[in-house]
Amino acid sequence: IINQIYNVFVVNGGSYAVFKRQLDAGFYQLTNGNLYFTIDGEYNTSSLNYKIIDDKKAIVTTGAPTLNLSNGDNRYYLDLKTLGFTTANNNKYYVVEVQNEKNELFLLKIKYAQ
Repeated sequence: IINQIYNVFVVNGGSYAVFKRQLDAGFYQLTNGNLYFTIDGEYNTSSLNYKIIDDKKAIVTTGAPTLNLSNGDNRYYLDLKTLGFTTANNNKYYVVEVQNEKNELFLLKIKYAQ
């Protein structure tokens, strides 16, 4: 018999989430509908393409507002309430997909809370 142990990491809503190339059991817990995240930029300037997907694989929102990406450490704040999220979205999980300037895909699982 093989026992598998899965670690679930919950990132505090006051810190900046880091995207991954593959999803795991961890998620980022939002506080007051706010998403804080960081992305490393490899080039001088470009735009960051992103979309938020629900558990049924439907796109909830995509790329608005536009996020500018510069070389180095970039830190962002998105108020999901301004993107149409309400208390009806509380305790639901979503995946944020971000595509960088090289069209590489990065993922982050979030749990919404307002």
